[in-house]
Amino acid sequence: MVNLPKLVLVPGSGESHSLVDRVRNSLMHDFRLDPELVGIVSTHGQGMGKEKTRRDPLKVGAFGGGGEREIRSGLDLLWNQFANNHVAFVQYSFQPTEELSQIDSLHMEVRGFFRWLKQVPGLPIHRRTLALPYGPYLRSHSVEKYAAQGHIELDALRMIIEDYHNESIDDLMWLDPHSMKGEDLARSFGLDVHSLDPFDSAKNIIWAKLGFGREEEDVAHKVTHQMQPFVNRYNDIKGKYDEVIMVCPDAGAERRVETFVGNCRAKKKDMAYILKRRIRDGEVEIQGFKSFSPIQERHIIEMAKSGKKILYILPDDMVSSGGTVDDIAKYIKDIVREHAPDHVDNVRIESWTTHPLCENIGKFNTRTEIDEFVCLDTVVQNPNNISVPITYLPATHILLASALYKSYYHGVEKLVGPDELLKALRPAV
Repeated sequence: MVNLPKLVLVPGSGESHSLVDRVRNSLMHDFRLDPELVGIVSTHGQGMGKEKTRRDPLKVGAFGGGGEREIRSGLDLLWNQFANNHVAFVQYSFQPTEELSQIDSLHMEVRGFFRWLKQVPGLPIHRRTLALPYGPYLRSHSVEKYAAQGHIELDALRMIIEDYHNESIDDLMWLDPHSMKGEDLARSFGLDVHSLDPFDSAKNIIWAKLGFGREEEDVAHKVTHQMQPFVNRYNDIKGKYDEVIMVCPDAGAERRVETFVGNCRAKKKDMAYILKRRIRDGEVEIQGFKSFSPIQERHIIEMAKSGKKILYILPDDMVSSGGTVDDIAKYIKDIVREHAPDHVDNVRIESWTTHPLCENIGKFNTRTEIDEFVCLDTVVQNPNNISVPITYLPATHILLASALYKSYYHGVEKLVGPDELLKALRPAV
């Protein structure tokens, strides 16, 4: 039997260590990767003395008070842990709880790690992977549109992707990118891209690609069930309400909401399309519902007057300050307050988003019309800083683990061939 490369997980600084622990556990227990084939290299630098030697452990983190990044170890670790293996750097790219650990300095950490690997002459790396719960600068996607209007904006997203390419990254994986531009750019530079959708349904997941044979359907369903956190949330709570309305907050979210309605097997007639006008950056005006929207103001009034318990869900990829969704919630509740004031308590409005950026905590904490923010754990927030109701769905680790499994399997299959791979990973086959 051939010796397979190992999948070596390397955490970035801060809370990335706990994420890597969860990812490795998922790879072993959910996707049944042999513990001998998946390892973690600690980046705390514990045991590193004043004298720098070839036996030193790996240190990744901030250096000094300015947040400059430090990446170093002894030469022995590089050859013993990384040579001929699949190396995956896993990092929370946005950690508001970490002092000075903002997106730009953490991106420098990513670049630094992969550049550091290249500093060792002749060090053979089987595959280089970058796994990010939240992809940086994905909101920088309208540069060409603005240029046509005579407004020149830094193409920061292209810079980021070029950096990944220049540092010889083979795989890029992230959850729910804000636009397709990042994925398209990465593919144009030859990177394999895994964009993971937490609004997807398990019925759309090809579980054979996750290592499950045709005789293992029950096990596969249990695992893939965990990969549909928002569908699970919908199924868990829909029975508590007389009506569940999916609200599309803007044109950019229409495809997401429509697909999610199908994934939940919800009713297309229970969809509301909001019409809004952007006044200036950070300020919008809610003008009502689009003309084709199945749900119109009269339906809001009728449902409220009937005394039904109604849940409105606003799905989107991220919440920043929460201003737009709170304005939409206020618009809907104001209709109820005017026409059915005795039934306002029967109306509940939730914002469902993948990424809880919450960049301006002060403003975010003033959003009182949304009854609950429901997010994934893609961004590390200090719960003591957030005063509005917020629930985190812990699915980031299993989604990343699924992509890492596919990447590892695909890379090893190309290296040793399908027959040898099956012998090594599934000896009974």
